[in-house]
Amino acid sequence: MKLMALCLLVFLMQMLIHENDSIAAMYKWEDSSGVVHFSDDPASIPAKFRNRVKNLEPKEVEIPSDTTTETTVKPEQNELQQPSRPETSGLDKGKEYWQVRYQSILGEMTRLKDGLKGKREQMNEYRRKWLVTQRRVERQAFNQMENEINQDEERIKELEKNLEALDVEAARNAVPFEWRR
Repeated sequence: MKLMALCLLVFLMQMLIHENDSIAAMYKWEDSSGVVHFSDDPASIPAKFRNRVKNLEPKEVEIPSDTTTETTVKPEQNELQQPSRPETSGLDKGKEYWQVRYQSILGEMTRLKDGLKGKREQMNEYRRKWLVTQRRVERQAFNQMENEINQDEERIKELEKNLEALDVEAARNAVPFEWRR
């Protein structure tokens, strides 16, 4: 294992050292039927299309040699970068606004969690069928169900993050806890 890691490290170092050697000029041309061709060998380009060749050389990125230049942000620029928005408290939006936002997130979370139970049972059934029959159809169904479960679990995690962000926003706007249901 250590030998393989060492070989990989040496290989990566060689790739980084010889990175510029691997960049070759590329040529692009279009033939009479409209087909676009690419080549790195100019000798392989037919003579009648050499007048149509475009050289696709990689563009060099210049790094400024003077790195001591200081960038200062003026207060006027900082104010322009931040969009101005009217400060409204959470109470101005009303009870229904907050309840709808919470209910939409919580409702989707409970729907996904309830659906996961049935999907896991179905996945176990597909697994049993596949182990018994070794057929491709059962294996594909098992894989599909497993992917759906993984997607649902990822969506639940995303909704939990959204709920936390909504809690932070509600706390910042001094929304009463009764409205957060």
